[in-house]
Amino acid sequence: TTVAAGVASGAMGTATSIGGPPLALLYQHHEGPVLRSTLAVTFGVGTLISLGALALAGEVQGWQVLLALALVPGIGGGLVASRFVARRLDGRWLRPAVLAVAALAAVLAIANGLL
Repeated sequence: TTVAAGVASGAMGTATSIGGPPLALLYQHHEGPVLRSTLAVTFGVGTLISLGALALAGEVQGWQVLLALALVPGIGGGLVASRFVARRLDGRWLRPAVLAVAALAAVLAIANGLL
């Protein structure tokens, strides 16, 4: 199931830019720190591989790097906010939150495909 979820996540991430739901669903019964760290490492490694491949292919433009740098403060803000939100979502709220986000991602992917 882990390999299947990883393949599904990679395929969905490539096709729709929404690769998290398969892994989140796989880890929905785990504790919050396990789920969050697994997703973070998976996305981090996947992002580095994707960026490396794009750079080798000459597909990374200067404006894209500037846009990424402009998003860094938002990442910092998200990390700060996550300290407060993560505590509230752990326990009984984690699984419903995972399922809600996965369902929302599915609806958005379908809507994007139809439009």
